[in-house]
Amino acid sequence: MGGILCIAGLLATSFAKSPAVMHFTYGLICGMAACFIYNSYYLVVGTYFKQTLSLAVGITTSGSGAAFLYTGPLLQALLDAFGWRNTFRVMKATFALVCILSLNFNPNVETTSEVDVESVTLDVEQKVETKGRITFYGSVWTFPVYTFVVISITVGSFGMFIPIINLVKYYEDLGIKAQSASRLLIFIGITSSLARILSGKLCENPKINPVFVYQSSLFTGGVSALLLSSKIQRMTAFPAISH
Repeated sequence: MGGILCIAGLLATSFAKSPAVMHFTYGLICGMAACFIYNSYYLVVGTYFKQTLSLAVGITTSGSGAAFLYTGPLLQALLDAFGWRNTFRVMKATFALVCILSLNFNPNVETTSEVDVESVTLDVEQKVETKGRITFYGSVWTFPVYTFVVISITVGSFGMFIPIINLVKYYEDLGIKAQSASRLLIFIGITSSLARILSGKLCENPKINPVFVYQSSLFTGGVSALLLSSKIQRMTAFPAISH
């Protein structure tokens, strides 16, 4: 579903004639579709791996970092050669590949963990009573760590990707050509892929708190954004440590 919505959103965006339409087709539809894809692969990986789940998630998410190795220069080349409308049409082919590859997942993977049937199964009376209602799982908010992480991710996401999205334009304003500036995204791809695998391995260690790994990563990304300047050394350092 996520891949199909992305294809529809990107195709509709390529025909948009106003920013308002693009806010809906690209901002809302593609954004929602990306969330479907992003959240679902966490669930899929969780059904295949138990003991090495953190490392498996790290390896899986490293794919998005590896994409920076070629998407930055490639998309800039497409923009220069074909314009932004045709670039959106080319981008939709990527999500067609996502739809095809997702068919490889087996929905009937058996879990190895033992489940207490009595604790998760409702009796007949409860089923009848709750039928037709929308269940709100508010119990998850009783865990302080979970609540803290959700709130911090929500707040951090408001500014997490803004520097990266505006990176090429920022460097253009400083006199660097767009094609050269887009190559700096390669540094993001390399470090992001390696860091995700490393963090996944670290989180497998029972002596290391995953929340601390997350906090240190978010802090490092924020500091690197503050250090942006016109000096080429710091320009290179920002993509290398921000993501």
